Amino acid sequence: MTVTPSIGGLTPFQNQQIIDSNLIKKLLAMSPSDCSYGDLDQAITHLESIKKEKFEKEYSTLRENIKEDAAQRLESANLGNCEKVTSPLHPRKCLKEIEALKGVDLDFMKALLNSAEIKQCDFPSFKQYTQKSIILENSDEESSEFQFVIVFSFGFKMEDMRKAVASGLKPWAVPPGVCYIISDFVGDSFFEIKLTVYFDKSKPEWNEQDGEAWIFHRDERTGKLEDVVNFDGEQRIYYVDDWPLKGLVVDSLDTIDPKKLEYSERRLVTWACCQIVWFALSKHIDKNNCHCVSVRKMTKKIISVLKGWFTGLLLGESFDPPSRYFDE
Repeated sequence: MTVTPSIGGLTPFQNQQIIDSNLIKKLLAMSPSDCSYGDLDQAITHLESIKKEKFEKEYSTLRENIKEDAAQRLESANLGNCEKVTSPLHPRKCLKEIEALKGVDLDFMKALLNSAEIKQCDFPSFKQYTQKSIILENSDEESSEFQFVIVFSFGFKMEDMRKAVASGLKPWAVPPGVCYIISDFVGDSFFEIKLTVYFDKSKPEWNEQDGEAWIFHRDERTGKLEDVVNFDGEQRIYYVDDWPLKGLVVDSLDTIDPKKLEYSERRLVTWACCQIVWFALSKHIDKNNCHCVSVRKMTKKIISVLKGWFTGLLLGESFDPPSRYFDE
């Protein structure tokens, strides 16, 4: 067994990094006369395989740690570090009214982000994600499709709200019944979202992808989670018809008109969904965290499809980011 000696108190791993770095410097300093065409071909092939292996390991690490990483970012999120309205992946036309929210509503927007939890986020394999098509296992057929699933929740359940109000009013010895009444006025703001995308890379219009969608809220009468999403079998589209008014916007509108309140609530929930997806997947499009161009490009497309579903489901409006943004 060969043991790399410690130099200047450095660990064997650090020593190896220095050796590797010096080797790369020598390669970069080589002139055409230092090697043959055959040597170049072998070296390039070897370096490409190393590069691909590093890409796969990086992708695997991002995929395995996504829930924990997203939890940290969402827990410390504030309106200042949200995705900017100038971002190519932000549906600014659909969510323009969100910029006008003020007071308590701004505080609640932050609270919704901090309450968010990524419960499931399933990526395909590196090959499925980055190659145009792959040979299916135990088959001679090629497939250009993969499945992407994301499940997340945000907001506050009524039982959590009652505990919070009771705890906050404990120093004033407010009776439990009064705490319950206050909690009922605040209301239940809990939502759970599940989206499954069947992404087909062979489609010329890549942003028009099939999938399934669920948006659950807690029914105020039964206390059970109910899905607000409907499916039109003839047109094969998902939509949200009956919106469960929750009282999510209370400080920015001088009105009690249910239609105007619903209009604002739908946009607030759409904004929250878009921001949560961005906090969850933004590492996959950051050049400092993800060095594979193919992974970054595909993740941008996934984010675009998800946000297009949110704006289509909840607002009945389309989201079309600039096509040049996907070219790297």
